[in-house]
Amino acid sequence: EMHLPFATAGAGISGPSEAVPEILFRPDVLIIDDDQSVREMLQDVFEELGCRTKVARDAPGATEIFPTEPFKMVVTDQNLPGICGLEFAEGLRKQDPNVILVLISGWGQGDLLDKALGSGVDLVSEKPLTVEKIIEMLNQAGALHRQRLEGS
Repeated sequence: EMHLPFATAGAGISGPSEAVPEILFRPDVLIIDDDQSVREMLQDVFEELGCRTKVARDAPGATEIFPTEPFKMVVTDQNLPGICGLEFAEGLRKQDPNVILVLISGWGQGDLLDKALGSGVDLVSEKPLTVEKIIEMLNQAGALHRQRLEGS
């Protein structure tokens, strides 16, 4: 069972009384998850927050899409058909040393976090992803992106 962060379909991410935190980074995002409901939810939230997105259900699909757009950020599930997200992210890192790589995982993060950050992944986030977590992810990604542009 999955709970989406929206109260009702089409209600948007904030009511009139809620202040949406400032988002300073609105990259083109490639989202990879074999679960269609997760893919669609992530796409809806990222687009609602002002990002352009493309989605893929697996690594081969993402590998086809990745070179066709100027993606600044890739969000991939750890459990992809036929390959782990970590391994897939390592391959993308070789293609683009500056892309922000985010690994999402549905189970305990301890070991994964250490392994992921040691292998070129920039951020790790645990499901379920809330709008707040995604906003925080975008702001952390923006800081990393600026650091890379400045070469520090």
